[in-house]
Amino acid sequence: MKEYVAYPSIDESQIRDRNKVDGTLRLITLIQTLFFMINLLIRAIQGLEITALELSTAAFVVVSILTTVFWLFKPADVERCDFIEAEVPLATILQNENVPDDAIYTYTPMDFVGREEWSWSILWMHGLSCLRKLHLAGQPRQLPVQRVQNTIVPAIRGWFLTLFAVVSLVYFGIFIAAWNHGFATTIELVLWRTASLTAMVSALGAFFTQQVFFEWIPSLRRSSIQVDTSTKAGEDSTHKQGEGSTKKQSTRTKYLKARFDAILATLRNNSTTRDPAFDAPIGAVVLTWFFGIFYVSARIYIMVADLVELRLLRASAYETLDWSSLAPYVP
Repeated sequence: MKEYVAYPSIDESQIRDRNKVDGTLRLITLIQTLFFMINLLIRAIQGLEITALELSTAAFVVVSILTTVFWLFKPADVERCDFIEAEVPLATILQNENVPDDAIYTYTPMDFVGREEWSWSILWMHGLSCLRKLHLAGQPRQLPVQRVQNTIVPAIRGWFLTLFAVVSLVYFGIFIAAWNHGFATTIELVLWRTASLTAMVSALGAFFTQQVFFEWIPSLRRSSIQVDTSTKAGEDSTHKQGEGSTKKQSTRTKYLKARFDAILATLRNNSTTRDPAFDAPIGAVVLTWFFGIFYVSARIYIMVADLVELRLLRASAYETLDWSSLAPYVP
């Protein structure tokens, strides 16, 4: 693509100057979260009760620590923005790049420059569109978008995908760590175990679904795209000989086929703009909804159990840590 836009004349110091949150405040927040985790660890060592609500908080702390690390240099509460103006009108850019007048875009007319939607973003868009049709989510934003949402994530691969998977396993592992937690009743313990396992298995199922349908199957198709020329020629010859004996489809059959194709197209892509970038394999959509229903149900129960358990706690849950026992003994 030609250079229609000049590189903005702004340096890193100007960006940092607009940040409303300094490094000290972020450091204090990080220390507080680490202190909470250390507090839970020592309570476990001293045999003191840890509530389910504290465990759930610890699971979210693990994710928040990673978020803090990645957002370490992200400016917060920036109120004034810099406008980047193109050297030529947008219509000229679209015409020079052979973009049709009726081209579909989801974010801005410049979508044609190239974007690779992450598979999770595609599936998220599909689920969000379903919730909008059920009036459980807000209406689509105004186009072109005024800000980039957090759900718009580039494709994640390599070491970052591995890190994402490891942190997710640690997150679910914290819930499973309460396998023998002291709930007030046996049924609560069984339900907690079931919900913890269901959440982890559902997340793993959704993860492998994404890998299979968006990574592995397309890779296999690309590797098997080469077809022997002689075989293809023979198939074409046979096809021509049989064309004369093919009967015309009835109007009813054509109608049913058109309806079936329309349903499949909606299942693949139910976005408002029908942006081709959000096409998803039907198998991925169905399995993601399957695992998603189980996951959401499990998470809802875990949140309810966090609060219900507070009605009847063991006495040690109210005891404070004995920090003096951690100090080395000096005769």
